[in-house]
Amino acid sequence: GLLTNEFLEAQIDPARGHLRTLHIPAKRGNRLSVMIARREQIPSDSKRPSAKAEAAPRLSEMVATNLQMLTSSNVCGVVRTEGNLQLDGDNVARFDVVYEVWRGSRIVEVNIRLHDLKPLSSDNPWQAAYVLRIAWPTEAAVVRTFSAGQRHVWSAGRGVSPTLIEIDEVDYRTHYLTGGLAFHRRSGERFLETVLASSGETEVSHRIGIAIDLPYPTLAAEQFLDTPYEIDLQRSQAIAAASGWMASVSARNVTVQLETPLVDLTSGRLVGLRLFVSELEGKATSAEVRLLRDVASATRVDYLGGKISQLTASQDKVTIALRAHEQVNVDVLWKV
Repeated sequence: GLLTNEFLEAQIDPARGHLRTLHIPAKRGNRLSVMIARREQIPSDSKRPSAKAEAAPRLSEMVATNLQMLTSSNVCGVVRTEGNLQLDGDNVARFDVVYEVWRGSRIVEVNIRLHDLKPLSSDNPWQAAYVLRIAWPTEAAVVRTFSAGQRHVWSAGRGVSPTLIEIDEVDYRTHYLTGGLAFHRRSGERFLETVLASSGETEVSHRIGIAIDLPYPTLAAEQFLDTPYEIDLQRSQAIAAASGWMASVSARNVTVQLETPLVDLTSGRLVGLRLFVSELEGKATSAEVRLLRDVASATRVDYLGGKISQLTASQDKVTIALRAHEQVNVDVLWKV
């Protein structure tokens, strides 16, 4: 049940089938633990009639029936676990989890399949749901969510984060790539839960990632969520390489996304593209965007295409100054 490479060691519990520990080679201390559970929020019994009934969660346990090493090489390691979720001695769901680690990667990829889900006691997913529970060792850790292109400190309660959650423990950072799972809840100082399935669902499949000290976490989270795009070329075109790139940015706290190509309506010719540029970490930044072709001009524009200001363009580079959390559209025209 051990998956390891030059960056991490992931220990899979053979009895329960969950990610028991995540270590850094040659360093002591567990970074993270991950478990699947069925969570039921029910009022607790009170012997005093006047006392208010407090909500107390009931959590199922993972019981593994099989652990198998599917791949073991110097390139990739894959472990699969199967078993049941048991609540009060009854099987309430079946799980099939595949853990995958690649050489040179800082990410443990976790593919989760839950099936044969028994009905929940409530239609409210915050009251009853199948959840992913994540625990970390330090109560003083700062947890941050990422949504709408911005980073938010998350201290308690519910959170929305469809791509990334960061657990900052001062000396190191652990990153939870949520893979599109958006709805989460803090449970105490060292736990969070992610909703995997709610009432009415009988089978779900999800893909998440657990990563350590990612140098570009927001970019890694977006790449984890979205597979690379492929553009078919005409057979008559000479192909210089098997793959290429469209745009890159020099600042780690800035992302660049393709909004739309720009087309000359008279000739139908592609003349440029519109980029959506975002600052993610709350820091004023001057970033340099490099593109696949030389640039004639670059302009900040509003959502209707109206010109706001001219940007500095030189050869294939565009320089843009961003305020903290600023998001802007940039129209780039190619040099003919």
